[in-house]
Amino acid sequence: VVSAIVSSGTRTWHSQEGRNRRRYYVAGNWAERGILMSQDSENPDRYWAKMTMASRPGRAEFQIWIDEDPHRALFPEAPNGSSGGCMVGGPGVSDNKFVIDGYAGASFEICLDLKSSHKWRTVTWTKLPDQIALW
Repeated sequence: VVSAIVSSGTRTWHSQEGRNRRRYYVAGNWAERGILMSQDSENPDRYWAKMTMASRPGRAEFQIWIDEDPHRALFPEAPNGSSGGCMVGGPGVSDNKFVIDGYAGASFEICLDLKSSHKWRTVTWTKLPDQIALW
């Protein structure tokens, strides 16, 4: 797309091709604006992000937004989706959220696998080892 404005000059935009066209963000009750997911260097259809539970125990609820757009969310088809325990709906709008239960300070890696051979494992997460303080 090219736009020419007499006072500003000419500006050109180019579309990205393939996988680089989309960015995936984890948006939840701990990160409402979303955390950009990193693309796996060995598997370009796999994206991941780390999150740490808030200072109080409880649950983290989230969706995955395409290009930071809450109207293009990936969400569990049933409320309170568990890791690898539900089909993924979207992109679209839904009140359904994925839910991670944990304790304060626990860290998790959230994974989006767009080419998962098992459709129930498109969105999964695993608890990361606790950090041990060395004095």
